[in-house]
Formats: sequence, C-alpha cells, structure tokens
Amino acid sequence: MSRNLIIIKIGGSVITDKTKDIPTPNIKIIKDIGQQLSQLYKLGSYQLLLIHGAGSYGHPLVKQFNLNEGIKTEKQFSAVSQVQSLMIQLNNLMLNYFDFPCTVFPPHSFIYQDNKELSSFNTELIEKALSQNIVPVLFGDMIYDISLGYSVVSGDTLTSYLAQKIYPKKVIFLSDVNGIYDRNPKIYSEAKLITEINSSNLKSVLTKLSTNKSNDTTGEMRGKLLSIQKYLPGIEVLIINGGYQLDIRAAVSDSYLFGTKILF
Repeated sequence: MSRNLIIIKIGGSVITDKTKDIPTPNIKIIKDIGQQLSQLYKLGSYQLLLIHGAGSYGHPLVKQFNLNEGIKTEKQFSAVSQVQSLMIQLNNLMLNYFDFPCTVFPPHSFIYQDNKELSSFNTELIEKALSQNIVPVLFGDMIYDISLGYSVVSGDTLTSYLAQKIYPKKVIFLSDVNGIYDRNPKIYSEAKLITEINSSNLKSVLTKLSTNKSNDTTGEMRGKLLSIQKYLPGIEVLIINGGYQLDIRAAVSDSYLFGTKILF
C-alpha cells in the first residue's frame, strides 16, 4: 500500500447523539466531515480508507437485547437484522455528503467472527479499491459468529485489523473529545489533555484514565489505547475531536492544535 494512505475512523459519538435511545444523526457534523474529506481527497496527495461507528444507530439495541453475548431467541435475531439495517441507513446518510468515489463494504456481508474474535476477513477487494483510488467505507456492525450466532464487530476492531494488513501512514480517530485526558473531561472540568503517548509514559497514563459510564458497548478510551498498543505498533495514531474546530487537513499534515498523538 501507498505510504500516503490515511485510515480515518469516525466515532459513532461524533456523527450521532449517543445519549438517545433512537437513531439520532448529527447532520451538521456529518456534513462538515463530508466536506472536509472531499477537500482532502481532491488534493490528490492521499489515499483514504474510512470506517465509522454506530452510535445511537446500534448501541441501544445491542444493549437492550444483549446481542454481544450470544443470539438465542427470535427477538434477538430480529434485533440483529434491525441493527444491520440501521447501520446501512447511517452509512447511506453519510455517503450523501461524500463528494468523491467510494465503495461500501458492509462487514456483515463478508466478515465473520468466532467468539467475538475476527475469524475471516478478506481484504483483497478493499486493497483493489485503494489501488484504483476509490475510497473504501466500512462501519461497525453485527456479523455472523461461529460460536455465538452473531456478535458485534466494532469500528475500532476493523480499524486495527486493516491497519495491520495494509500499514497506513497514519490512523486518525475522530472522537467526541479532543483526545485522551488524564481523567474523564466530561466529568472533571480540570482534566488535562495528554498530547503524546508512547512506551515511556503509557503506564502512568493508564493509571490515570477513568471510565465514562455511557451507553457504549465497545469500550472507552482506556480500551482504545490498549488496543492501539497491541495492534498498531509502529503506526502513528492521532485522536482528535471530530466536532470541535475539526481540521482534517491539519491532522493529516501534523499541524493540528488539539489532539493526542500515539506511537509505540
């Protein structure tokens, strides 16, 4: 893959209101992200691969029907189908604001897991799209699971797996906060942004992180950080705010004002 490949994971908390129990898109932010991605693509300097989360389109149903712990009832199977359908709706909504050639790869159509671990994920078509300068788009989803029937594959999991396979120049996570803080900034006003995390300060950072009790079934910043350490060594990762003064071009070129840079 080209060393100018950028993987951008757009958090569900950015493009939807995760405090709602019904699908609630944040159209203003979706439109802004779409415009900025379109401008970045038209520069011609970067290849892009996009992954987005579920937010209020997926998490409430997953939690309500306990869909990540095994599918056993008719109501659960029905809820799985609802989540898949809603994720396609959210994806289609975002595509309306993407002014560049892209192709969607719904995870439930070609990926499966075994006991919540990725078991089969053929990236050949994704790599083919990239070679033709077409932007692949994936999203968090409910996918077939050999042991459980179905289980959640999160956008973070997809991001980590693809980064291992195609080794991008950079991975950018668009979050609903400016980056990783020494404590939860949604609870503590005195929380301080940690601008850089590496092997030398990881341990101290982990001891400071608190867990935000929210409607989220895929983990918080601590889990994200540990996943980055495990799966993305040697790849520069940047976590920035996808809504507050977002400047994707600045993030790509390392001239961003707010964010957390991670490199192990």
